[in-house]
Amino acid sequence: ALPWPGFQGDPARGFLEQRASVAKHLSMFGAPARWKTPISWRYNDIGRPWSLDLDTVASGIQAAAQKWMDVCRVSIVRGDDTTSSPQNMDGTSTSPGENVVGWGDLSLGVHGNGASTGITWDYEGVDSTITEFDITFSSTFVNSSTALARAAIHEWGHALGLAHSNVQNAVMSGPDSANNPGVP
Repeated sequence: ALPWPGFQGDPARGFLEQRASVAKHLSMFGAPARWKTPISWRYNDIGRPWSLDLDTVASGIQAAAQKWMDVCRVSIVRGDDTTSSPQNMDGTSTSPGENVVGWGDLSLGVHGNGASTGITWDYEGVDSTITEFDITFSSTFVNSSTALARAAIHEWGHALGLAHSNVQNAVMSGPDSANNPGVP
């Protein structure tokens, strides 16, 4: 098992071995990786819950991205819509090679627990460039504009390379689990 905050992969292990104490804010990849901006994302509307209309979803996702742009030196832009599905967390649907934000069935997440959102990403080594992400919102659990806003801002943080925070009620706080021990 990896120590808190549950980073996975060789870069994370190396980073944690180099540090006796873990800083309050860490990047998801252990050692920092970053985007070359602007980050362009494409939306796939297939599977959107009937309780949310397209305009609400598109503006909610972009509003969450804007919150990160307001506090970070990053540019996030919406590209053309796509019919490509985002990669799912169990790997049965692979990445389409583009940054897709869309919908899926996450009722049984990676560890057998229901999930409201999931994210996958690729990057080129430690201290390097994040090359791709896919965000999947649960068609079951993200079914209101409030749930979408909360989930979207959190997942955008992951897309930018942030791990879960150990600060309760922070935007990036996440569930306590084997992969996130000590996270509220």
